[in-house]
Amino acid sequence: TESAPVASMFVGQALLPLTQVAGPAPCKFSLDATARNIPAIGGRFSAKFFASDQSCVWTAQSNVQFVTNVSPASGSGDGVIGYTVEKYTFDSPRSGTLSIADQFLTVSQYGQVFGCMDPSASNYNALAVSQDGVTCKYRP
Repeated sequence: TESAPVASMFVGQALLPLTQVAGPAPCKFSLDATARNIPAIGGRFSAKFFASDQSCVWTAQSNVQFVTNVSPASGSGDGVIGYTVEKYTFDSPRSGTLSIADQFLTVSQYGQVFGCMDPSASNYNALAVSQDGVTCKYRP
């Protein structure tokens, strides 16, 4: 777009206005959510994001090894990317980030809980695995 004349100059005997052409507005991105809690079982998840203009170009990538299969890895405008979080078999939580355009999505994964035991069990094979970091779900 053009702005109002900022100066003028003579070319021969004619006075011509000079205008400055404004460049495109800078691209801005925002995420639908900036953090995601993932159960120990892992799985496939998605992240939605928005661009200030549909011509804005973006890339997406994982910054940690336990988050894989980020797709699509690039595009333009608003979008949804998918990513896979691997199953986690340790008891302490872990976290990492995904880079989406100029934004970061923090992925936190609960550890498994091995302290819950089914009171009706006659052996230790009934130890529980946490699905949400809080509730004990018993293995068959």
